[in-house]
Amino acid sequence: MEHSNSLPNNCISLDQLPREKWWGGSNIDDLYQFEGFWYRAHVLSAAISAKSHFMARDDDDVILASSIPRQEQPGMSTPRLFRTHVPYTMLPDSVKNSRCKIVYITRNPKDTFVSLWLFLNKFAVQQQKPPCPFDLAFDSFIKGVHSFGPFHDHILKVKSGNFASFLGKNLLRDEDLDKILWRCSLERLKNLEINKYGKNQFTGVANEAYFRRGTVGDWKNHISVEMEEKLDKITHIKFQGSGLDLC
Repeated sequence: MEHSNSLPNNCISLDQLPREKWWGGSNIDDLYQFEGFWYRAHVLSAAISAKSHFMARDDDDVILASSIPRQEQPGMSTPRLFRTHVPYTMLPDSVKNSRCKIVYITRNPKDTFVSLWLFLNKFAVQQQKPPCPFDLAFDSFIKGVHSFGPFHDHILKVKSGNFASFLGKNLLRDEDLDKILWRCSLERLKNLEINKYGKNQFTGVANEAYFRRGTVGDWKNHISVEMEEKLDKITHIKFQGSGLDLC
């Protein structure tokens, strides 16, 4: 993808930033490191622009996921819902200083890596580009060199708390939880018309590409024992004293 070397607001030039080939550059653009995290050039430009100009409302909701900002659409009804993969530190001050609620979604780093590798290789095939070898991708992931990485640092930037009370809700009954789990289930979501036939309006990627098995622990079918031990060791060190346990 073509891009300018200048970033918004004349803050810095891409040439001044650390640059790495993501997964050997076999199927993905170069990554640029900005304030401790790695971005593709056009994503970094959009994120900086959004951080400078986006104005949050107190009744907005933001869904933050570990590993592209969604632009405000004219005429969006309130409460507005946005989702992004950028780290908390890249969110606009108007979001962090408002009363809008931020929900952070993450998962086991081993499942995260496997899903990311399979998804991007599927995308590479669609673009008639070679897939990335698993070991090369893994080495890049544990070094933190991947889009919106490092994975562990991304998580550590966010404070955790009780989800129900955070949303201003009382503790839910079992039947209410069952309804929520069903509405969020992979089986239901992947069978929605928009997800079976729609495309991402920014990337052109078919929505169905975002849905795979949805099975926790599927990493065991891909990651070797040696790789498991290496990534678990990094996770323990990174999360030491945080109260987090994602191994």
